[in-house]
Amino acid sequence: MTSGPRRTPPGAVGKAPGICGQGPGFGGDFLFFRLNSICTICYTLRMRKRSPARLRKLLAQRQEWLDEMATLSLMVRGSFFERFSTCSRAHCACHKGARHGPRAYVAVTEGKVQRQHFVRKGQVAAVKRGVRQYRRLLVLARRITRINLELMRLGALSGTEAP
Repeated sequence: MTSGPRRTPPGAVGKAPGICGQGPGFGGDFLFFRLNSICTICYTLRMRKRSPARLRKLLAQRQEWLDEMATLSLMVRGSFFERFSTCSRAHCACHKGARHGPRAYVAVTEGKVQRQHFVRKGQVAAVKRGVRQYRRLLVLARRITRINLELMRLGALSGTEAP
């Protein structure tokens, strides 16, 4: 007489014990079937995702985004804005409502201090483009991180793809 749970001999297709030790029955058969099916489905999905075609697609997409990152040369990490201002002349019309401007600025946080830098009229378009490029960089970094995490899960992440 053995104590403890009943075990199915290796290689035997038998019935799993029922739930709460009730012996074989609907609960045990159903549970055994469901667990076996879930494991088979998970294994199949894992193997399908790890296919060479899937890995090539992930690596190609990552390389495309890395190449796009290399084109973001005007990148400015900051916020562009325009504002109207008053001058220091006491009798100027700007003190009565007709303010000077708009004047363009880009606010950049350096360390823990935010600084506003004046942008000349000839550089407004380039600075706006640089701010958009920085936002695109953040999007690309998130996407590349997602791909690298997927490659890591598949066991295919290594430092040998790029110099």
